[in-house]
Amino acid sequence: MITVTPTGAVLGATIEGLDLSRPLSETEFAQTLVALGRHGVLRFPDQHLDSRALKVFSERFAHQLQEKYRYIHSWTERDVLVWDHFGTIHRAIADYGPDEYRLMKRCQVMATKILDPQFVRGALGAPVPAGGLS
Repeated sequence: MITVTPTGAVLGATIEGLDLSRPLSETEFAQTLVALGRHGVLRFPDQHLDSRALKVFSERFAHQLQEKYRYIHSWTERDVLVWDHFGTIHRAIADYGPDEYRLMKRCQVMATKILDPQFVRGALGAPVPAGGLS
């Protein structure tokens, strides 16, 4: 039986009752996926996985690489892009030749506090206010 214990903070929960060294059943995976959506970060204590078991477990989540979840940006001069790392993966592709010049600046903000609670609730699938996120 799976037990999900929230941390009490905006993010995070501990999942007990799973042995990640063996493949999860459809029901176990569904419960894990719901917990991940609800809590954003999951901790599975006292796991003993070899590389293969970790790969098998992790691949159940590869959905992020499906075409329908992709955003491909066609850069133009002076573009600024912002994305959150709660729900996205950044993968840069060298799509320019050695004779093309490119200057990119990156700013990574290290938060000292939890983001605006409205944003976090929206990112984690909870109801968003009628006016949307601002």
